[in-house]
Amino acid sequence: MKTPDRARLAALAVTAALTSHLAPTQVGGEKASAGRKLTFTSNGAPVSGDPADLRLEPDQRIGVTFR
Repeated sequence: MKTPDRARLAALAVTAALTSHLAPTQVGGEKASAGRKLTFTSNGAPVSGDPADLRLEPDQRIGVTFR
């Protein structure tokens, strides 16, 4: 059996942590209040749709902004 590399393990850990409470209006226990907005980016490009569907890749940079 092949041993997963550290980047893959880190990506799996992040995915597990985020997808338990990840939605267009929520990240973990943090929710966007009325009139506020959450935006997601992947390598600087806006992410549309459900951010839980975002597939993690090596060296990917994901941004989450509350506005």
